[in-house]
Amino acid sequence: MRLLQRRPSNPVERWEDGAYRKALSLGGGLGLAEVRQEGLREEPVLAVRLYGGSLSTQVVEGALSTLARTLGIAVDTEPFQQLAMSDPALASVARALRGLKPPRFASLLESLINVIAFQQISLTAALAIVGRLVTSLGSNVTWQGREYWAFPDAVRLAATGEEALRGLGFSSQKARALRAVAALVADGGLTLGELEALPSPAAAERLTALPGVGRWSADLILLRGLGRLDVFPAGDSGIRRGLARIFGLARPADAAQEAALVERFGALRGLLYLLVAGSNLMDAGILQQSD
Repeated sequence: MRLLQRRPSNPVERWEDGAYRKALSLGGGLGLAEVRQEGLREEPVLAVRLYGGSLSTQVVEGALSTLARTLGIAVDTEPFQQLAMSDPALASVARALRGLKPPRFASLLESLINVIAFQQISLTAALAIVGRLVTSLGSNVTWQGREYWAFPDAVRLAATGEEALRGLGFSSQKARALRAVAALVADGGLTLGELEALPSPAAAERLTALPGVGRWSADLILLRGLGRLDVFPAGDSGIRRGLARIFGLARPADAAQEAALVERFGALRGLLYLLVAGSNLMDAGILQQSD
């Protein structure tokens, strides 16, 4: 859950008081979902609580489905865990992050906007910009004196002027790309179902045809937005530094070293990306082993 949040300042993915909290649409109104791990460490149970909205059976089932997909709850990561534990360099990280699930953005729009925002700037700077976008254009719900924000919808984002987006910190190029992809999502010109029906190479090709989306961005959207664990977004400078630290390289992994390290994980290579990302958060003191 902390890997999904990435930084405590994230206004959409919240980790506080030992629980994951997220604003969700509940029966036409905005409510709050809380997920907390309970029970013994050997037999943990995820307890989900929903607050606000109209909690019919259909609404509850929809919220649970969204949370399960977002948190990667149903994904069996044990085959990857065994593979990672068999590698002397990865074993300690795999042990520290045992139970790590592949988190996903809650919607296609969130995937597109976040990934475009992260291009060529630091994670901290990107999260600050996206945070301003969310608190300026999104909706919020207040619970126990705290505000929880939902990501802006595609229609509102597409209608937001380029100047307003630049005022939030986006470059002119990114502002144009954000408005274009939001308009596509709003009009149904790009849907999650369309991408899910395609194999990963074809889905990546479809995504790279979008404004502002190159191959790294397409691969990250596939991994973080569609849960494609056969995809490793190559060329990420932070991940290359993490690979170097874990595997004892003198400098950040180059393209050939990265490819060689990734190849052995085959269709599970996306989990290696997430494991290294988690290791980076541990190294920065943001994620604790006991989380």
